[in-house]
Amino acid sequence: MERKIFRLLIILVLIALGIHMKPRFTGFITGIPLNLSVSEKLAGEFRSLRYPGSVYQFQYMEISTDFMNTGSVTFYVDLDLTILYQNLTEIQTFYGGTRKLYPGQRKGLSMVYMPTEEGYFWIRAHAVYNGSRHAEVWGMFYVFPYWYQPPPPPAPVPI
Repeated sequence: MERKIFRLLIILVLIALGIHMKPRFTGFITGIPLNLSVSEKLAGEFRSLRYPGSVYQFQYMEISTDFMNTGSVTFYVDLDLTILYQNLTEIQTFYGGTRKLYPGQRKGLSMVYMPTEEGYFWIRAHAVYNGSRHAEVWGMFYVFPYWYQPPPPPAPVPI
């Protein structure tokens, strides 16, 4: 008798929990219909920013980035890549236009840049998605003067 009461109590608790907690999938399990409910998440992030760490003055270099919709909601995104001098003065901005991104989809943006001055430079990849959300990632590279020659490698030491 006690076992039957205990089993009935367990079943009632499980039913109460099932009513209180919303199921997360749809289908039939042993003939019981279940509903799917997915909460919407608006999120995006840069997955990469690729560029050489150093180049020579007047040498072409490729800069590229990937932005991904990591949420569960489709949105529009505007991407741009900006080159800034070491004192953060903007030198050049490349706009990638607007694109619709579905959940899990990526948008890539590439540009070719030729530095005309030597020194340190900053790269900023910037995204505006859903009209008001922002994401950005930064990088840095060095430009050697065109006449610069790296020092020779050290001589081997005889053993």
